Amino acid sequence: MNKRENTPNAAKANQDSSQKDLQIEILTEALGEILRELDADLYQCVACISALSAGKPLTPADKAMMLAVARRVHGLARLQQHG
Repeated sequence: MNKRENTPNAAKANQDSSQKDLQIEILTEALGEILRELDADLYQCVACISALSAGKPLTPADKAMMLAVARRVHGLARLQQHG
């Protein structure tokens, strides 16, 4: 009788575990994509900083890109603090 009572609980636990595994996989893929994009953006930021160091002015597009990167990094830092 115990086996019959535990079967629905075990099935639910397996389903919950599978859903959590899927959520983790989706979040891991999303984070990987965010980090790849951020890596490319940070590379551009370094190029902008190098240009500034050489006395070259930033274009409005460069300034906008650097501001967007700063916001994304700040947002990721906030997620890490709360997550």
